Amino acid sequence: MQVKSTQAEKEPLSPASASALTSTNPCKPVDDETLFIYSHYKQATWDAWNQLKETSNEDAMEADINKAEVLYKKYGI
Repeated sequence: MQVKSTQAEKEPLSPASASALTSTNPCKPVDDETLFIYSHYKQATWDAWNQLKETSNEDAMEADINKAEVLYKKYGI
């Protein structure tokens, strides 16, 4: 039986997540494993940034405000 992974499982670990994994876990990953996590996170964020490169300042600002409003309603922040 093949198990499908969710989008969240495919998301790269953020540097904060990688740092927490390496600093709070007594069984720490070796440097190569940590570098793998961090480098893939950086590539994913770079790719996402490049996708927005052609977005105008106005469109980016509007998208940012819209997302902030959604998060405010969702989390009350």
